[in-house]
Amino acid sequence: MRYNTGNPVGPDGSSSPFDLHDNSGVLDQFTNGDAAAYPDRLGRHRKSLAGMRVDFQQDQENRTAQFNALLSQSGFIDLGPYDGGPLTITAPNQMFSKDGAYWTPKPSLALPYTTLSDWTADRGNFINRGDAAVRTELYGALAKLDASSDKFLVDLHYGICKGVGYNGTGGERVTTTTSSVASGQSIPVADATGFVVGQLIVYLAGNGEYYTAVIAEVTGNTIAIQTPIEVYLDLGAEVGIFYVQESHATLMGYKAIADAALRQATKRFETIYTWTAQDSHILVGGAAESQFSDASYSNPGSSNQPALLFTAPGVGAGVSTAEISLPAGDYIARVFATPNLNGSATMVVSVSEVGIGAISYSALPAGQRPIMHEAFFRKSKKGRINVSLLSQQAGQSMAVSRIEIVRLTGFAKNLDRGVHVLLGDSWFAQPGIAQRLADRLPNATIINKGVGGNTAENLWLRFDTDVRPYNPDFVWVMCGTNDVAAGVSPELFYTGMGITSQYIGTTGATGIFFNCSVGAPNHPDYGDLLTPSRNYVINEDYIAQGQNAVLTTETYKAPINISVPAGSSKRILVPGFTKKPAILRRLYAVGQGGETTGNVRFGFGTSVTAVNEDIQTYALAELIRSDLAVPKVSQAQRFLIFEIQNTGSAEISVGGFIELEWSPAR
Repeated sequence: MRYNTGNPVGPDGSSSPFDLHDNSGVLDQFTNGDAAAYPDRLGRHRKSLAGMRVDFQQDQENRTAQFNALLSQSGFIDLGPYDGGPLTITAPNQMFSKDGAYWTPKPSLALPYTTLSDWTADRGNFINRGDAAVRTELYGALAKLDASSDKFLVDLHYGICKGVGYNGTGGERVTTTTSSVASGQSIPVADATGFVVGQLIVYLAGNGEYYTAVIAEVTGNTIAIQTPIEVYLDLGAEVGIFYVQESHATLMGYKAIADAALRQATKRFETIYTWTAQDSHILVGGAAESQFSDASYSNPGSSNQPALLFTAPGVGAGVSTAEISLPAGDYIARVFATPNLNGSATMVVSVSEVGIGAISYSALPAGQRPIMHEAFFRKSKKGRINVSLLSQQAGQSMAVSRIEIVRLTGFAKNLDRGVHVLLGDSWFAQPGIAQRLADRLPNATIINKGVGGNTAENLWLRFDTDVRPYNPDFVWVMCGTNDVAAGVSPELFYTGMGITSQYIGTTGATGIFFNCSVGAPNHPDYGDLLTPSRNYVINEDYIAQGQNAVLTTETYKAPINISVPAGSSKRILVPGFTKKPAILRRLYAVGQGGETTGNVRFGFGTSVTAVNEDIQTYALAELIRSDLAVPKVSQAQRFLIFEIQNTGSAEISVGGFIELEWSPAR
């Protein structure tokens, strides 16, 4: 029996024998109980030793099984251009180029196969690999480079712009609400002239921050938006158009970007898994699938990286990812999709664990424009999950381009301090973002280095002049609009942004990166800019949030998540050169199904294409190897390369991680 006196602790503790009796019971539960937590004598729950052991074990599993689908995709054999064919494909890792992208055979294609020189007939037999092969040969800033010791990614494309570019009349069009709006999707305004369906708008919420939304319908002076308002609106609140013209935002639009960036940059996430529409999937309930390749705002994909469009014959039909192995932890499934290409019901995102069933179930708001929906879920132990998108209405069609599994790894530093340098193009240079950040961060110094017309290459070329002298605490990076207009390939865009990321790392500053803006599908000067802007974002792996790979210190960390065809190998290149030996503090690599038919080879190379000096080989195994010496005989600069070999007769997916101590050449 507890007395529960409620006596305060006091400077010398309680002298009551009743409290002594209660404390002995609390101590007994703390040391010997099986529950994760118990109440102390004041009623506050305290973690028990059993709870601490569970937390520790979960943390250990999280550290030893990090998966990230944004790593190098090497190991392809280039057969040359499709238009130079016909080509004969005899192996699954052979590829060819077509329209600026690389293509490999689908697993279902019987090999050998000779192309028909008719792209309409051949296309369905191949998977678009984008610029995967090209990226494996880039050193300066590999597509997977994460050189900054601390960074955040702000989702401008889908998160702020909702996947929608310029649409309508443009201009600095602003009206006000005629009544307060507590919730819902209807906003009454004084004058809705110039506001049109499908347009991206901005509203000033009651908390003093700006938010964006897409117009679903305009009836008289009432604007209905695609998704419910995020925060209430006061009477007389401003409502305006986001885009002033095809390539730039209005003043309200820029303010909304600044506010959304400050909201997004409060948490740091680690990407564990990425699925795109070209990856394997399972149709559920008889759903029919096709490719959605229209150059339209309704398409969350693009014309050469199509979204997966599926139509559900009944309630509960849809599509599911393949099973994904995850350690214990708290996660978010991010779904990039257009919920309603027809039909009006909501779609459901279901996260299911094998052997348990649904562990998360949430609805996507109805609408005909892309959204980024987040479904939170928790895993109490290591296991396999899948993510399903399920219809709630017969005949409903939906398109999905990307699904990410991310894990919360930390929280932002205080942004209202120090020196912030804004490095970017005209979206920074024009009035709006810098001024809004200065208003929201009064204790910080904002230095605006936005230059109109800049591309990703321009940013790193002027970094030493425009950024480094200020010894910044934060560097904000925005680019992509001009790269898209200039026809810069994704691999060169990733390279430029990766180099900027590396340079930020050398200053010790925190990088805050915006992904690419949304291009217009019918720009009057450049034509279709929507497709290339989507392509930049769909395969956006030049920047990973968190500390997955740190170049500026002596530690390099990288997860492994690579599919390796039978009898083939794929490489992981540590970004940079070195002249010195290294120590492999931890190495874990095994097939995600437990396969051990392969090896990890590592050593040094004179180029990125092969490990040819000081080679060591370890078999794939379900064990963590520690403190392995990586000797280096030559004193010359060399690449440090890891290679995953598959010696078996079937393709395997290898997961794990690398933690390396090394001395990169400066």
